[in-house]
Amino acid sequence: MFWRPERETIKFWSNGDYISDGLEAINHILRDFKTDLSGTFDLNLLNVLHSLVSDINEPREIEVVQGFMTESPNDRFVKNSANYYHSRGQAMDLRVPGVTIEHLAMDIMRWFDGGIGFYKKKNFVHLDVGAPRRWNG
Repeated sequence: MFWRPERETIKFWSNGDYISDGLEAINHILRDFKTDLSGTFDLNLLNVLHSLVSDINEPREIEVVQGFMTESPNDRFVKNSANYYHSRGQAMDLRVPGVTIEHLAMDIMRWFDGGIGFYKKKNFVHLDVGAPRRWNG
């Protein structure tokens, strides 16, 4: 299977309201690439991501490693595990090109109070809007 990166600039908030077309575009681009199924992403997570790119002095892209994950009936995810949040549109694995994983994780930990997993060997940071917790993967 050939994987082609997708790039989108998506506006999902304007004049105090969420934009439904923008939210649909985000849900599509963050779909489960293995099944091509989309979920509905938690607005709190999207706001965190917006803060992440807005907090950086120069505009940067977020590179998504994993967004939505389809949960099969035969493979239920353990409650409060990283995959559990992915299957509910409440988690994302990401990196920001030009920013080290260490720096990205430390920066996020300063202002984000959800789940943050640091995966140095796999070169990504996991974010979820679950209970505050930290781990190395």
